[in-house]
Amino acid sequence: MNLEDNLDEEAIRDCIGELERNKEVSSSSMPKIELSPTKEDQLFNIELKQLAPHLKYVFLEDGKPVIISNKLCEEKEEKLIKVLPKNK
Repeated sequence: MNLEDNLDEEAIRDCIGELERNKEVSSSSMPKIELSPTKEDQLFNIELKQLAPHLKYVFLEDGKPVIISNKLCEEKEEKLIKVLPKNK
């Protein structure tokens, strides 16, 4: 074993020790935060369905999902996303 291996093992032991210490923190001691849905959440409360392998979802600037081909290059995809809202 060389020095690098010893340092790696020591780092791993430190990491495991930190994980073990954090495991002992109970969730009851953590503050509870209530989240209420935003207007956007309520407007777009939709269920995305599984698509065929050649399709994918992209989201327009207003958050609405659109289905497009996953074979488009990044440049064409960006152009399409910009053009779609203008041509509703």
